[in-house]
Amino acid sequence: MDKARIRQWVWDALTRTGQAAFPRPVHGRIPNFVGAAQAAERLRALDVYRRAQVVKVGPDAPLHPIRTMVLRDGKTLYMPTPRLAGGFVVLQDVPPGKEREATALAHFKAYGREVALTAIEPIDLVVVGSVAVDHRGVRVGKGEGYGDLEFALLCELGKLTPHTPVVTAVHDLQVADSPGHPLGIRLPHDPHDIAVDVIVTPTRTLHTKNRPPQPSRIDWEKLGDRLEDLKPLAEWRRLQDA
Repeated sequence: MDKARIRQWVWDALTRTGQAAFPRPVHGRIPNFVGAAQAAERLRALDVYRRAQVVKVGPDAPLHPIRTMVLRDGKTLYMPTPRLAGGFVVLQDVPPGKEREATALAHFKAYGREVALTAIEPIDLVVVGSVAVDHRGVRVGKGEGYGDLEFALLCELGKLTPHTPVVTAVHDLQVADSPGHPLGIRLPHDPHDIAVDVIVTPTRTLHTKNRPPQPSRIDWEKLGDRLEDLKPLAEWRRLQDA
């Protein structure tokens, strides 16, 4: 089964079973799901989270409880601008009680500040959204590759390494090779795909085995005409050419 069919199955299954959460429809998105807050609490219990002081979390809806939690726990949060249309925004020292508002897509730029690539702090933990994952840590996103590009860019910048832990939060239906799962398949993987070390769901914490290598370099040729629409990548290319 190819990635497009896997995505369609997950979106349809979450919707059909009533496990899809706002914003709906979830089709075409990293889907929000019922139980996202419980998945966040599972992340909170992990040593890899407790030790982290600087956490990069994606802007997707199911990760909102995690972004809120990061600030409430006194950690520094980095968020990429959706679709990499802008740079990375850092949030820290948000007024108590404003953490949920500050980490919403509608408000995060007002509470945070966009930072130059060279000013990004070393990142201790990465949290990504997924459409589907498997027990090896293979991940299928929504198909646009932004998370993969962010990871490769931050590796090139020296802000993280291929060994920086990566966690994803998903619904149990999104773990495609679980025993008894209707799909029951291993997911396809490409060399530029980011993989994950830990999967948290509303009911389980899964430590992946035999995770594929992480992308650590940007394939500039594949970007083509997209480059100027991806602000941080265009900025990095200009810095390299200077």
